[in-house]
This record gives sequence, structure tokens and C-alpha cells, in this order.
Amino acid sequence: MKKILAFLLALMMVLVSVAALADGDTNPPANDDQQQENGNGGNGQAADGVSELSPYINGGDPSIDTKADEIVASAATPTKAVNVTIPKKINVKALAGDKHPEVTLEFNVTNSTVALSTVATAPVVTIDSVKLAESETTKDITIHLPSYSAVGIYTYTVEETPTKYAGMVETTGFELKVTVIQYVPEVETETDKPCLQIGGIAIRQEGTKTDEIENLYKAGGLKVTKKVTGNMGDRTKPFPITINLKAPAGKTVASTVTYTKGTETTATAVTWTDGKTAQIKVNLKHDEYIEIHNLPEGVTYTVEEDSTIKRQAGATPTAEEQADADTYKVSGEVTTDDNATISAETQASATIINDKQINIDTGVALDSAVYMLIMALALAGFVALKVCRREDY
Repeated sequence: MKKILAFLLALMMVLVSVAALADGDTNPPANDDQQQENGNGGNGQAADGVSELSPYINGGDPSIDTKADEIVASAATPTKAVNVTIPKKINVKALAGDKHPEVTLEFNVTNSTVALSTVATAPVVTIDSVKLAESETTKDITIHLPSYSAVGIYTYTVEETPTKYAGMVETTGFELKVTVIQYVPEVETETDKPCLQIGGIAIRQEGTKTDEIENLYKAGGLKVTKKVTGNMGDRTKPFPITINLKAPAGKTVASTVTYTKGTETTATAVTWTDGKTAQIKVNLKHDEYIEIHNLPEGVTYTVEEDSTIKRQAGATPTAEEQADADTYKVSGEVTTDDNATISAETQASATIINDKQINIDTGVALDSAVYMLIMALALAGFVALKVCRREDY
């Protein structure tokens, strides 16, 4: 009898173990924290049944193509409209002391795309214009991000409106990428509820991620020097030089262009617009020069000596002065045929040479035969003097 009871007890224990295994309850969670690790129940599901995304955002440039099946329409609260700023920089490639013109930069969003989302059209992004004074090389631009109602990746193409200023090189445009993700709290409270969040913002320029948008300003300079040569060249007289500076077609030279004569420290600003020509007239003596600063790249120039000589500003030359000037041979002028153009970070140069050379008329033949005869007579006299002295002794 005891044997029968023992057998029945063992059989009951086996049946209980089999039932427990069938119910899957042999390995319960160690604690409540483990149960809540990935949402409600630890099965990777958020409380509302939407798959919760792991924190994959990396600087606004996620690689989530393999997670497309995890991104679904969201009924959560949309994102708030926010403003973000990025630095706008003007890099000056010019000679020391040169500055870019005061400029207002404007931006247009030309295209937008949406990926991994149930919405077909991206909401509108706007970007404020920004004004930079001559003394400013960096200033923030403000990007206005709208409210997003669905998760996804929103990509915008931004182009800069071309400026009218000579020497200013606009950015090649940039790409703005906004990644919107769904946030589901582990434990929902009154202040922490499911909502959409901007998980990342990235800026790319020519395919490279950047944290600032850069423009270029390119400028150079021009130095004009006077030289006077020849045995009749007057190195104390000034000669009038005219320098013509032409802005590139369709561009405005709004930079503060200055010039300095010789060692003088004063400078006068020269500005001109829309392909017109600025003209600088100056009188230069031998070895004097004029330097023109902050000429935008692309400006063309000519350097010529005036055909009518004016020794002093506003004075008309006398007939004698004009006749005297006409005997100088001028070289080194830069004409329109030369197509001389200013380049960035370079000082162009031109040297105008006035040469005046004449033959000196003495009225006496000065060929070598005469010199030989004089030397022979002198030598003969010297010998005769020596002979006379010996005879006296």
C-alpha cells in the first residue's frame, strides 16, 4: 500500500512540473525595472503599441534605413515650432587691412524632401536675412523650424541670393536635415507624455557636414610708380597719371577703396557702381608712387600718362612746358588692350617711364684722333724736357 501511495505522489509531482513548463512561468522577471526596460512589458513596445525607437540620433545624421519598419504614423503631440541659429562667416581673402563691404545676405529654401514618414510634404522652413558691417566677419543666422506632425527625415535645400557686390563670392548653398522622432516615456505622467521630438539637425555643404556657412570676399591692390630716365630727364617735375578702374559687369564696387600717395598716410575713399569707371588722377615725380587698396577681384584697370601736361592741378601748361613734355618718350602704360585685372591677395603693379635723351652739341670735334694727337704732343714735350736737363749738366 505504501508503495502505491509513493508512486501516486511522485506521479502528481511530475504532472505539476509539466503544467508549470506549459504555462512558461519558470523564469519570471527578476524585478519590475527589468520589466519596464523597453516600454510596457519589456517587449520593445511603447504603451500605445508603437515600436519605440532606440536613441540612434547622431548629430542629426542618423543611419536608419534599416529601421523603416519601426517608423509609423504618430498620434502623439506634434513638435513645437522652434528657432535655431548657425554662424554665417565671411572669410576675407585680401591684402592686410582690407575689409569686405557692408552686405545683407538672403536665403531661399528651394526644395524639400520627406523620408520614412507618412506625410508627403515637408512643412515650410524660413531663414532670416543677415546684415554684416565692414567690421563683422561672423554673425548668426536664424532658421525658423515649423511644427512637425509626424516622425520622419525632412531635408531642405537652401540657396543664397547672389549679391551685387564685386569680390563677394556666395556660398554654394547648403542642405538642412531635420530628423523628427517619437518619444514615449517609460512611465507616463502628467508632465511627461508621448510626443514628437526633433532628434537631430544637421547642416551639409557640398556633401560635408559643417557647423557654419561661409562666404568669401576677394580683393587685391594696385601700385603705380613713376620713373624718369635720360640725361635730360627732370626728376624734380611731376608728371600727370590717370588711373581708370572699371567694376565687373553687373557688379557694384561698394568696398571702401582707398589710395595713398608715396609715404603720405591720408587716404581718400573711392566708390562706384554697376560697371562704371572710377578715375584717379595724380601727379608723380621720379620714384614716387601711389597705392590703391581693397580693389575687389575682377576689377579691370588702365594706367596712362595724360597727353596734356598739367604741372599743377587745374593749371594749363605753357607752350614751352608742352614742347618740353612732348620730347619725353613714355613707356609702361597699361591700356584696355592689356585686359589687366585685379586678383585676390595680390598687389598688381605698373611703372610709367619717362625717358628724355638728347645729344650734347659742343661745337668741337671730340673723336679719338684728336685725343691721340694731344697725348702724342704731351709725350714729345716731356721727352724734350728731359733731354734739355741732361745737356745742362
